[in-house]
Amino acid sequence: MAAEGFYLVQGDKTTCGGKITTGAEDHTLFDKPVAREQDSVTCGKHAGLFKIAGGIDNDTIHDRRMAGTLDSYSTCPCKAKFIPSMMDDTYQKYTFMDSSVMFKCDDHKATEAYRRQYTLEYEKFTEKTKIIIKAAESFPENYKEQKKYHPSGLKEQDGKFKYTNRALSDYSAHAGYSCGSHVYRDEFVNIKGSLSSKDCFPGVELIPNECGSDRDITYLKGKERISAQKLKRLKSAIEPKNKEYDFYRIANVGIFMSKLDELYKTDGETHLHPMTKYLIESHLERNNYVLPTRAGIAGLHAEVQALNDLFIKADKSNHIITEDAMSKATYTETMLSSVIFTKRLTPKTERGSDFPACHNCAGILELACVITGITRNPQDRYHNSNRRNG
Repeated sequence: MAAEGFYLVQGDKTTCGGKITTGAEDHTLFDKPVAREQDSVTCGKHAGLFKIAGGIDNDTIHDRRMAGTLDSYSTCPCKAKFIPSMMDDTYQKYTFMDSSVMFKCDDHKATEAYRRQYTLEYEKFTEKTKIIIKAAESFPENYKEQKKYHPSGLKEQDGKFKYTNRALSDYSAHAGYSCGSHVYRDEFVNIKGSLSSKDCFPGVELIPNECGSDRDITYLKGKERISAQKLKRLKSAIEPKNKEYDFYRIANVGIFMSKLDELYKTDGETHLHPMTKYLIESHLERNNYVLPTRAGIAGLHAEVQALNDLFIKADKSNHIITEDAMSKATYTETMLSSVIFTKRLTPKTERGSDFPACHNCAGILELACVITGITRNPQDRYHNSNRRNG
């Protein structure tokens, strides 16, 4: 499985509150020296200077490997990982399958080939999305009419209509899947979860943005040298009134995964399959347990629920009693033979359009072909699109 990592530069923070203090002055990314193994790093909890341990194979500067989020850590007592600030340059590391046999589902030609192969299923899914949107827009205002409202073409519900206009804002996306020539399912929507500072998801710790960052100062003053006193005034001028959080940390994986399982049972009316759990935990680990807030809560999106259902159906078709009885290789084959579709349910102006998988879904669903697209640029995943709930 290919994991995507980010190159590190001088100034990047550690997960314990320290930062990289040196880098290659003659090799820069956006005017910041590129960090390498053995470059210096501070610790947020212990005094002194430490070193970057580990680097990217085959990427060297002056015979020292470049530092990357997947390969490097601090030698401080915390053994901290790094939080990248540069999202434009990435590298890949194959951690699950050999690259020679791995199907790259985000390859444009391969995706188009799969779209042609699954034309009927894609059209069926598109039509179901239209039914959901039309049903929401036609939802009656009268309470008595609401109680008996159930448009044809949608799954039976327990006395309460699921797709109101207000609900679509929370659901954000509609997903479905097809596997082989006879298996098709749809009507998977996002499970809601909060990343607000007042009601944050269990096990999650928000990472405050640094006020008056070097990038902000550069934007204000170009490359002009300024005094420390003037720098302080500039930082004060651009400091936001309310804290913003571009990233969050999974501080307690056990609590986080337990809440996911609970929400799958209550809101998703199913259970979190062990293989889905494994894929989510692998994604968290590959990202050093630090994820972009814009991408929402890893595991709650409609695409991941579709994949979860695919694994459950695979167990049933193979007469599996205990969910962990099949090997990871067998589930991998199931993923490779499946396609997943996702459409927008919000905002109103974009309802029904293809919805590329976000940073989290792209990482969790790496071996399934998402024919409605995945975000290719890391920044696009959470800066250049509407925030995905959950």
